[in-house]
Amino acid sequence: MTSRQIAELTGRHHKNVLRDCDQINQDCKDEGMAQIRAVKYKSPNGQQYREMVLTKMQWEDLIIQYL
Repeated sequence: MTSRQIAELTGRHHKNVLRDCDQINQDCKDEGMAQIRAVKYKSPNGQQYREMVLTKMQWEDLIIQYL
């Protein structure tokens, strides 16, 4: 699942989901755990943006924080 999909699913702004993913990555880095993978996507208008690709465990942990 991607950060954009999570934003749509939860009704949050994508920039806020990215911020939360960045925080999770910092925590994972500090603990020596696998980090969320960042990729680029191209919007219909041709601009490139960052999004995160989360594993099932990562997106479940993130969504639980939003409940």
